[in-house]
Amino acid sequence: MRVAIIGAGWMGAVHAGAVTDVGDTVACVIDPDADRARQLAANYGAATGAELAAARDCDAVIVATPSFAHLQQAEELVRMGLPILVEKPHRLPEESADGLRAALKSGGAPLRVGMTTRFNPGIRRLKAALDRDGLGQILSYCDTYHFKVLPETLAPWYFDPAVAGGGVVTTNGVHLIDRAGWLLGGKPSLVACDGLATVISGHAVEDHALLRMSVDDVPVTLSLLWAPWETASPELSVIGRAGIARVGLDHWRIETSDGVDEGMVPDPDVAFADQWRAFRGLLSGRHDGPQLADLDTMEHTMMTISAIYRQAGRIS
Repeated sequence: MRVAIIGAGWMGAVHAGAVTDVGDTVACVIDPDADRARQLAANYGAATGAELAAARDCDAVIVATPSFAHLQQAEELVRMGLPILVEKPHRLPEESADGLRAALKSGGAPLRVGMTTRFNPGIRRLKAALDRDGLGQILSYCDTYHFKVLPETLAPWYFDPAVAGGGVVTTNGVHLIDRAGWLLGGKPSLVACDGLATVISGHAVEDHALLRMSVDDVPVTLSLLWAPWETASPELSVIGRAGIARVGLDHWRIETSDGVDEGMVPDPDVAFADQWRAFRGLLSGRHDGPQLADLDTMEHTMMTISAIYRQAGRIS
């Protein structure tokens, strides 16, 4: 497949690597910053462009621009008839996806949202265990996503609410809300949000949140943090009557009456290549591996995020 990468920043580079790892071709890199586009394109012998129209002759498109651009670009690309994998979130919390939904219903190309944590090997093993009821009745589900964030860790736009849509809830919470619903087989509903606060001086967005949710009567706790100091490694813990699971970015351990399933993940970025395999499989009629997040699923997640911000008084 000939793939266009929209956005030549860090995420665009990761996606470009995933495309070539699978054996496809980065045919075009599109970014209004011509120098940055050329730098990424040079790694793959790709053409460059400044406008979305430069992707017209490609087989599929990956949108990896700053969050505020996702919705408009996705809608335009759908109307061009190009299959799209758009980075999360597909829209900001206060935006409406009605135009995008209308474009898809009018016969536009398929669109999926990049939710790479679904493709983490440990999360995939946990999903398989839950699907066969290996942990029995789930008693608690606690997901902790804590990271040390220095000025060079993320681009400055992540901390601008007008561009990013919010802070740690929108950037990282979108993953945790999505995978809680996907793993537990239901739609997360918000119970309460606590502790939305800025921790890092100079940030205009929240760096911390503690969210209490429910998925089909399973109590779910999500703890999110960006901090200027060292934190504990991110880890999901699920406790059931018949077993327990712990899944981090680079490891998993699932213990049930059937025994112990554990392993390491040497390179977490393998999830991007597996996600691309699933997307290209979808285009060819195959549905192997984890289910990709569609618009309806992600709309529920974004409405949940909007409810969190409303409850915290961040939006009206």
